Amino acid sequence: MCMGMSGPPFGIPISEENHQQYSKDLKKAWETFDGWWKTVHRDERGFVKESDMPDKVKSAMTKICNAPIPGYEDMEATGKDSCYMKGVLSSLI
Repeated sequence: MCMGMSGPPFGIPISEENHQQYSKDLKKAWETFDGWWKTVHRDERGFVKESDMPDKVKSAMTKICNAPIPGYEDMEATGKDSCYMKGVLSSLI
């Protein structure tokens, strides 16, 4: 799971192999967040208001950002270090 971006912000790509190592609970959090993110309204500059994020989605995002990325434990990398979440976080206002 990595946003298709041709430039920064860079981060760790979450491959399908990595994703399959997550717990069922965390996979559900990814599903919840990603489903919302794909349908969210962006302003004219391409930003998303964090205040428009439903509580369930905020909770899912927090779980994702705080969870270790499988295969990157030695780097102590968490979801906030993934290219997907770096892209999300750079788009929130």
